[in-house]
Amino acid sequence: IERLDVVNGAGTSLMTIASSGNVGIGTTGPLAPLDVAGGTAGDRPLLYLGEPGDHTYGFVFRNSNTDGVLKLYSLAASVQSTNPVMSWSRPTGNVGIGTTVPGSKLHVYGSGLSQPMVTFQDIGAASNPAIQIQNDTTAWLVETVGARSNNFEISKGGGPAANSYLTV
Repeated sequence: IERLDVVNGAGTSLMTIASSGNVGIGTTGPLAPLDVAGGTAGDRPLLYLGEPGDHTYGFVFRNSNTDGVLKLYSLAASVQSTNPVMSWSRPTGNVGIGTTVPGSKLHVYGSGLSQPMVTFQDIGAASNPAIQIQNDTTAWLVETVGARSNNFEISKGGGPAANSYLTV
């Protein structure tokens, strides 16, 4: 058998099992063990993950052939959220949380939030949560100073020999 097709009444292929064992949904030439292709144009759903039956709660993966962005939306009460939970731009490799147009490698967007947008937490007894910003020659750290401290420090170089520039 070269391939097995499941077709509708009009003879249109809905699902294909290729001789390689790859399964295609929405494509007759699956390129991977599971190849799911959405509609032909625009921002189209690829995959629903949710409650059995009506997808009351869950997630929708949508792909756009107009801007090359894969988007993950949440479902609540069977309604897709207006803004994506997360997006990934194929042309740039940028990842967005709360935006479909991430402008940097990680772009977090929130509007009117009364809580922090990003939290870094290390719960170890002697922890020093830190953010490192690095170019080709220099690493800068923003970190807490001392275990369970209320102080933070901005330093260049990191580690015990770091040059401290600001301690609060």
